[in-house]
Amino acid sequence: MAKRRKRVSKKRKQVRKRFLLAFLAAIIASGAYLFLRKEETSVAHYIVLTKAGRVNLYDALGHQARYKLERGTPLIVVKEVRSFNKNYLGVRYDMDGNTSYGYVDASDVLRYHFDESFETKLSVFPESYRQPLRYLHALSPSWTYSPIKTQLDFNQAALSYTNKALIPASHPELVRSQNVVEGKNWRYASVDTVRYYLDPRLHLNASQALMFEKLSYNPQEDLRVAKEILSDTNMNGIDESTHQSYAEIFVNVAKKYNVSLSNILSRAIQEAGGTSPTPSKGGQGVKVNGKTYYNIFNIGANTGYQDGINYAVKMNWDNREKAIDGGVAYLANHYTQNKQDSLYLQRFDLYSKHLGTHSYMTNILAPVDEVKHILKGYLKTNTLLIERHLEIPIFQNMPTQTNYPLRGNILQNINTNLQKNRPLSTLSLDYKQDVALEDGIGQPHIQLTDGSYQLEEGIDYVVSYNHQHQRGQASFLITGLNGYCGTIKKNYLIH
Repeated sequence: MAKRRKRVSKKRKQVRKRFLLAFLAAIIASGAYLFLRKEETSVAHYIVLTKAGRVNLYDALGHQARYKLERGTPLIVVKEVRSFNKNYLGVRYDMDGNTSYGYVDASDVLRYHFDESFETKLSVFPESYRQPLRYLHALSPSWTYSPIKTQLDFNQAALSYTNKALIPASHPELVRSQNVVEGKNWRYASVDTVRYYLDPRLHLNASQALMFEKLSYNPQEDLRVAKEILSDTNMNGIDESTHQSYAEIFVNVAKKYNVSLSNILSRAIQEAGGTSPTPSKGGQGVKVNGKTYYNIFNIGANTGYQDGINYAVKMNWDNREKAIDGGVAYLANHYTQNKQDSLYLQRFDLYSKHLGTHSYMTNILAPVDEVKHILKGYLKTNTLLIERHLEIPIFQNMPTQTNYPLRGNILQNINTNLQKNRPLSTLSLDYKQDVALEDGIGQPHIQLTDGSYQLEEGIDYVVSYNHQHQRGQASFLITGLNGYCGTIKKNYLIH
């Protein structure tokens, strides 16, 4: 009998083991389901802006990202999603006029809120400038903006720069012809390319707008900022001739000549090859008659580095400290103190009597390339959101739309509806002119249509009301957003 009880006990243990395994499997399966299941919630549509550069945009969750979005890209949220134990947003966006859908991580974006108080500051700008400035204000509320009214005709200005705008051979679709006009690979940019880079509205986005920042010294940028920006470059050490760190040298000359510290740092990194292990010829120095000369900013290097070294010999820049000090002095005396105190104005000399005769850089891509280093430095040092002032040119007879010369699935084409600038006054407006006061408020239902498309409030327009809490005459003001511009003001009665 004892042996039988032992066999039964063993059998029970096996049953219990199988039960425990099945129970654990059920727990794991339910946990996996809760982790992997996708919960979607439809929401009233709203606008979000990407907060950082290189934000993933997915066609479908669990798949590889289709695009890497630049900072400040606007997207329209159509649903909120919980999947893989993370929060995502289902978004709508325009690509070359076609509506597409995708997903972004909710932590990568900022919800946009219309700031009515900012509209008074926008009134000095044409309608076609206002929407991108609204988005910039949402991302960087401490920045301020003022217009430069040039009185120049946009198309005439573009034509004037075509013989003064070069582009490297690596961009064959953007050149006027394949004839080399400078160095080994520089060609004239086409007029459409010049028009695109000349149009300020196309650079009023969070990744490029800093090309309009005034380049005077900002006291909030200090030695800490310089050290952080230079930390991963070949200028993060000590200058042998002065026994000072390069960071200290840059801070001293920025204060001395009242120029932007971050700008001269980014320019030095760009020109001297600061991010590569081997600096450029001007950065590493070239021996001439037994003596080494430096040109950190490649000043005078019109047809190649040798021109820059010849200029350094002329100026006796026989160490890096002299080259930095002399280069910044040149920038200050010839440009920042001569009404060319932004990257944009140093490329496009709008104040010159003869356009194109006083540009710091002939490369038409230079402001866009250099501003990347500036933005990277600001993000790295957490100084992006400090007070900064941008001055933005306005031309006469600006086109409704300026297209990028290259078409296709490139990021410049996302949300090109921002360039439509269709006036609200051309749309069909329907509302009741007499409404009842209900629960202390009287507001008519507003419907705006553009052909067969019914505009969405909060996406295509916003509405503000006056005297809507009392009987009598009231009014509303509609302000266009995104692809719609202008305002409509109407009166109505509340009974």
